[in-house]
Amino acid sequence: MNVKVDEHWKFGRSKPTTTQASETGFISGYLLYGIALLSVVGLAYAKIYDSYSQAELVDRTVNTLETQVQTLMVRVIRCVSQYPDGTHGEFAQRPAFPAPPVATYANNRTVMSNVECPGIPSGSKLLTVFGYLPQAPAGFNEWEYQHTSADGVRLILSPSVANGEAVVRTRLKNRLGLGYEVIESGDELIITLEK
Repeated sequence: MNVKVDEHWKFGRSKPTTTQASETGFISGYLLYGIALLSVVGLAYAKIYDSYSQAELVDRTVNTLETQVQTLMVRVIRCVSQYPDGTHGEFAQRPAFPAPPVATYANNRTVMSNVECPGIPSGSKLLTVFGYLPQAPAGFNEWEYQHTSADGVRLILSPSVANGEAVVRTRLKNRLGLGYEVIESGDELIITLEK
């Protein structure tokens, strides 16, 4: 004789009633809902932390660039103050300020490491005469220097990738705009030191 034994009876438990089965499903639903809710909260915290980290990185980069503007300005002013009789020979305005020769550099513009201080031995660059010149942080090209009769003495910062570092450039412009004339021209941020 073949008697079918109910699985619940095998382990010494009583067969669940319909009410017990629905309560178990009800509790399982709440547990799954709780797990899902914890997952969402965890993702939200991760997103907040990531946003905070990105904002902190932007702030650090802006602080670094602001310090570099001050350092570069001091290097240029030091050149002018230590060698006031020097003349760049390019045009009449601001003769003691360095001016990259237009014959070598289009529109009197070059990277900072090429800038020569007038009034000191030929070939003496700001880098070698006055020490350390800061290197722009990752995401930016080397700082550029321009001195023209019309536009004055300017520092130029440009991203290494087209349209790159827009948030950093905007924040730096806003921060420096209190003490300098700062304009954006395409991707470039142009800071006027002396007009």
